[in-house]
Amino acid sequence: MVPWSSREEKGPTENSPKRSPAFSRPSRPSIRVTIRRWATHGEADGQLYLEWGANLDPAFDHYELYRSSESGFECTPATFVCEVRNEVYDGIPYRVARYQDIGLDSHRRYYYRIRPVGKDGSKGAFSEEFSALTRQP
Repeated sequence: MVPWSSREEKGPTENSPKRSPAFSRPSRPSIRVTIRRWATHGEADGQLYLEWGANLDPAFDHYELYRSSESGFECTPATFVCEVRNEVYDGIPYRVARYQDIGLDSHRRYYYRIRPVGKDGSKGAFSEEFSALTRQP
């Protein structure tokens, strides 16, 4: 029998041995970032409450959140807001990630993008842009 490590990689066939988890490639954080229209709303003057579908991949560590007052913005250090981690209650992660953005101008539209970061530091793709309007006083 030829050791697994010396076999040519031609892809799996019907007769291919099943790989054990030890041979699995490390996974990058899944980029399933679900943004829903209802997920952003003004809680109070100068505040927005953001929610999105949480990434529950075991390789996931946190999100990077970016904000701008301009649509179509670039995600740069100048637009970086913070890292957002999934909340956990009694050892169970919430299925919704959330962040309360405060200190914003009243009656103004803000645009956001997020991306997941893995425990190994790998960064996933950015989400689509989503926006919300702060309340008018």
